Amino acid sequence: MRPFTLSLLTSAVLLATTTFAADTSSDRILQEALKSYPEGTPVVWVQDEPENMGAWRFLRIHFGERLFNHYPFTCVSRPASASPATGSQNAHKREQAKLLGEAFSQ
Repeated sequence: MRPFTLSLLTSAVLLATTTFAADTSSDRILQEALKSYPEGTPVVWVQDEPENMGAWRFLRIHFGERLFNHYPFTCVSRPASASPATGSQNAHKREQAKLLGEAFSQ
């Protein structure tokens, strides 16, 4: 059986996914949601924005490499960029397919 990874997705990645702001009350909500997963379960933040934009930078500073000191915490995103978008619909579709492939192969 393949090891389990928990992915946190922004609404830009999957519109049907609920997002949350990383504030104190959200920390408690997230801790409560994660307590049913064994310690060491990888958690992946997935965002549509480039790595240097979006929520990831804040989350990495806020939580570090381990979410609540129990879960390895990483990110799947577009590569760091000066622009939030490629400017090309075809390039965006290729990047989005790659992003989703990486997110769900974790």
